[in-house]
Amino acid sequence: MNEEWKDIIGYDECYQVSNFGRVKSLRRDVKNSASGQRIVSEKILKHGATPEGYLFVNLSKENKQKNCKVSHLVWDHFGSKSRDGRRLQVDHIDSDIRNNHINNLQILSQRDNISKGYVTKETTSKYPGVHWHKIDKNWQTNIYKNGKYRYLGRYKNEFYAFLNYMYYANILNRNIYGGKLTAPKNEAFFIDYQPL
Repeated sequence: MNEEWKDIIGYDECYQVSNFGRVKSLRRDVKNSASGQRIVSEKILKHGATPEGYLFVNLSKENKQKNCKVSHLVWDHFGSKSRDGRRLQVDHIDSDIRNNHINNLQILSQRDNISKGYVTKETTSKYPGVHWHKIDKNWQTNIYKNGKYRYLGRYKNEFYAFLNYMYYANILNRNIYGGKLTAPKNEAFFIDYQPL
């Protein structure tokens, strides 16, 4: 794949972004309050990083500056589907948030993006919202609600923990896999239960 450059929307003839995740400032004349006008030479911009580690660049136009995440710029200009802020988000496939190559980016729902991050960091489960508790030696179920992870219960069986998660996901109108499920109540698999 060859590196391809596109003008950044809203910053035409000022900045370009590449499918490799690089951003450059184009050669242009800009107004300067001290000397009237100066020439800005073409150069690749240096990245800053958010506290979470996401790369961003500072874009400037008409004395207004804006920090833009590089992953968002790359996806918005080279992605196959438009993102929708909270509902559809840009995800790094290999979980390396510094790798903003278009081949490493995908669009996910907010729920799937959160679940992916939660799974890769804290669990050995193949199901979202479920993780193995090392001390208690059982499967725990959590769901993200109102900005916090909410404990739902502990299970001897990973799949039953997932069913409980799906039951509450549907209650909270979070149709991630579709279909209506009922909470598992089989005592052979059930350890404790915390209703919302």
